Amino acid sequence: METSQAIIPFEQLNHFVGFDWATEKHDVCAVDGKGKIVLQLEFDDTAQGWAELREKLQPLGLIGVAIETSRGPSVERLL
Repeated sequence: METSQAIIPFEQLNHFVGFDWATEKHDVCAVDGKGKIVLQLEFDDTAQGWAELREKLQPLGLIGVAIETSRGPSVERLL
């Protein structure tokens, strides 16, 4: 599936997120450009959980996300 997301240059990213996906719950950790943790979150793989993630990530600006897979429902939601 091709996305219409623009590629943001690395230098323009405000925060960086590690995303550990699982079947029922996911863990997220976000750091700023200096490596300071600004968000740690475990959320359910539900519509409400994904809404909570969007709400928490929104103030962080442009973010880069690392996830250990390149496909699947979690990747599609992140895109």
